[in-house]
Amino acid sequence: MYYHNPPRRGPDVRRVRGRATRSRLLSAATREFGLRGYDATSTRTIASVARANQASIRYHFGGKDELYLAVANSVAEKHGNVLLPMIMRSRRAFPNRATARNDLAEIMAAFTRQLLDVSDAGAGGMFVARELMTPGVGFPILYHGYIRELHEHVTTLLARATARLPRAFDAIIDAHSLIGAALGFASMRRVLRQRSYRPTFTKERVELVAGRIAALTGYMSEQRAMSPTAIAPPRVGTAYTPA
Repeated sequence: MYYHNPPRRGPDVRRVRGRATRSRLLSAATREFGLRGYDATSTRTIASVARANQASIRYHFGGKDELYLAVANSVAEKHGNVLLPMIMRSRRAFPNRATARNDLAEIMAAFTRQLLDVSDAGAGGMFVARELMTPGVGFPILYHGYIRELHEHVTTLLARATARLPRAFDAIIDAHSLIGAALGFASMRRVLRQRSYRPTFTKERVELVAGRIAALTGYMSEQRAMSPTAIAPPRVGTAYTPA
């Protein structure tokens, strides 16, 4: 008896091409928005970099505004997928003074790697740095996506490593300084390229920078431990004046 086997259907070519086009548009938008900001970036430029037509932006995202939000969500998800599990593990372990320093160094090094990620030529990091410096519609997505958790836990680890209260104002400032140091490599990467005569960031150079940021956390912890001068948070309605 003869049985007819229907031909196997291959993947939906249109669907595969559509996903590829959407991915290229998202990557191009991340790069262009990160380099130039929202106002200075046109959908024509994004479509050209992505090797797509402008109509595809409306088809896949709805428009420029929606594409910008899609970039913010994509970056927050990508960075959060790496950093948030590390933060959760550290919280569950409730590190002591010594292990808090190790956790702090590991988390800050991971944050630096995300900002300078060579897989997207640091585009995501530039987008984050620009959005944090000049907050726009993408700021709430990044902040609530992972920046707030990162800032709070870095503050907690620094306070624990230096025997301070987790909400001590100087601990918050120290955490802000560390995170800002890492962000500086993303926002000023062009300056570093000019000064070091290195046109591109390689994995080895990213690891060098991540190592420096990790070492900075140790130095800050040691210095603060030697002179743990805690500064109380200013009361609402009063100005803070450094001692």
